[in-house]
Amino acid sequence: MPAWEPQDCDHLLAKAFNEQDLAAAVELYEPAASVRRLAHLGGEVATGDTGIREVMAGYVGLRPHMDLVVHHVTRSGDIAVLRSQWRITGTGADGAPVELTHHGIEVVRQQPDGTWKFVIDHPYGADPELAVPFESLSA
Repeated sequence: MPAWEPQDCDHLLAKAFNEQDLAAAVELYEPAASVRRLAHLGGEVATGDTGIREVMAGYVGLRPHMDLVVHHVTRSGDIAVLRSQWRITGTGADGAPVELTHHGIEVVRQQPDGTWKFVIDHPYGADPELAVPFESLSA
């Protein structure tokens, strides 16, 4: 199912995770998109189809259930910025329960056919613990 509104990208990604549908998850990204890996996996940026597929396979491999809220969408023409909050519960490779909870920032772009796809996905980009205290900022 294509994303016809910017926020549909987030909702369809959650649906793909919940259905363990790797192909559907990857299809939501532009071919040259980038996604930040989770910090506990190094936090580097994965780009392109191969990198996106690898990151999404890691999530789908948890046999996850994803809960998601899109807090806001800011759109300008064919570009939109999404602010999301999400939780994934699943099972790690060792059989232990896994719970990931983050606040994401996503950039999506409208495609020529009117659908939307991820261009940049930072799954923990709006986490409060990443904020720098004002006292430590130099003037």
